[in-house]
Amino acid sequence: MTRRIALGIAALAAVGLLWIGGETHYRACVEAAEAANPVQVMKSASILDPGQVVVGKGARRRAVDGCSRLPF
Repeated sequence: MTRRIALGIAALAAVGLLWIGGETHYRACVEAAEAANPVQVMKSASILDPGQVVVGKGARRRAVDGCSRLPF
């Protein structure tokens, strides 16, 4: 009985460590993608729409979408 409990706890610990490793890998990938693809806010060149234009969101989104929680 105590052996089953110990094996259950060991299995939960292993799953927890794998989960933490996957999340750490994913966060590092997202940070690298964001650093490599900066988003810039620029003033609009249009006289009719003097607001702001965000440049680079698509490239950053594609780079972040390529990240996975699996390290392989």
